[in-house]
Amino acid sequence: MGSAHILLIDDDSALRGAIQRSLPTHGFEVSSVPSARAAVSELSQRAFDLILIDMQMPEITGDVLVRELAKRGSKLPVIVVS
Repeated sequence: MGSAHILLIDDDSALRGAIQRSLPTHGFEVSSVPSARAAVSELSQRAFDLILIDMQMPEITGDVLVRELAKRGSKLPVIVVS
């Protein structure tokens, strides 16, 4: 079985970079995007095991994205990294 694939959604590039460098050392594969819009695109292209999301983002906030994913039937676990 492969490593868990995590989608990291955060508009703070420094935080994204730190998390993206750290998690692979613990056996996780990480894809990161800077916005909820980019996340929707990424989620349509790949399967993920977990979402790490910032709540305070411009345009579409994390809580709005989480609610939209739930409406679409997503069962992905979500962890807030705000």
